Amino acid sequence: MKYIVSLTILVTALALGHGLLYILNFSFPPAVLGMGILLLVLKLNIVSLKQCEAVGALLLKYFPLFFIPAGVGIIQHLDLIKDNLLLIVISILTATVGTLFIVGKVASLLFASSNKDQS
Repeated sequence: MKYIVSLTILVTALALGHGLLYILNFSFPPAVLGMGILLLVLKLNIVSLKQCEAVGALLLKYFPLFFIPAGVGIIQHLDLIKDNLLLIVISILTATVGTLFIVGKVASLLFASSNKDQS
């Protein structure tokens, strides 16, 4: 019975995410929105963590299986990755440095405006 209740809660959160995105005609991953809805109902104590734990633990137990297709895809395209390795590394480093720079600038602007408000 606990598995049925737990699965019902998780599937309902996912269905609400799908439904909300359909109604709003918005492009966003429904699973992420569903987990956000689940987090909200957990934080508001509408649903207890104990009620979601059964299926959640079961899904986490088999979580690595979800990554096997991605690993197989990487192995199948190893030659393509090897041919473009330098470009891939440069892209990753550029994106990382760019993200750090932008986050740093935004944080410094926010902290500067916060300090002006306090004085």
